Amino acid sequence: MPVLMAMGILAIIAGGCATIPVGGGLGPVHVVGAPVPPRRVWLAGVKVVDPDIPAEGRPVIEDALTVSLKEAMAKSGQFQEVRLLPGVPAGNDIIFRLTMERYHATRRVHPAYFPLAILTLTVYIWAGGPVVVDRTEYAGTLTVERPDGSTQLTVTSELNSRKNISIWEPESSGMPDIISPRSTMIADLLGKACAQIEQAGGPP
Repeated sequence: MPVLMAMGILAIIAGGCATIPVGGGLGPVHVVGAPVPPRRVWLAGVKVVDPDIPAEGRPVIEDALTVSLKEAMAKSGQFQEVRLLPGVPAGNDIIFRLTMERYHATRRVHPAYFPLAILTLTVYIWAGGPVVVDRTEYAGTLTVERPDGSTQLTVTSELNSRKNISIWEPESSGMPDIISPRSTMIADLLGKACAQIEQAGGPP
């Protein structure tokens, strides 16, 4: 583990910061709130507009996240039926459109790592001092539309997490956990939307 960590730190030093592949997977999405009254929910393709993600790399992430979100919504117990667009929403149907404005994860060398490692003759490292910092940034907007395309409601959510990693932690020799924070943020968006739909008694 320490050898792998050292190799990773050298790679980060060479580039200043390592951008972590974010992918499009989701873990369990625990939505807090009352289920949406019985009606069909259509899910539009997720859009990722984070400028830090190259445009050519976005479609793969968007497709994967769309599929993961549909599965998470279906398993959450909040929605009677979830379908993917294209389709023909009608009647009491509602449409969910998710746009991710921030969708980013990085790993940087901890600012205290070099000075304290040198001053303590590496005792800092072996004693469990942080050597890298993992950071994930997620921000999204979920718009709920009526079948005619008009907007019923819009909710937003944001999650920024920062974790210091020592050589003794599991993440030191592998990838950080970026799926759990993403799933938490998605659950927050869905919970806010469900609450407002329930308060409004559904679309007029």
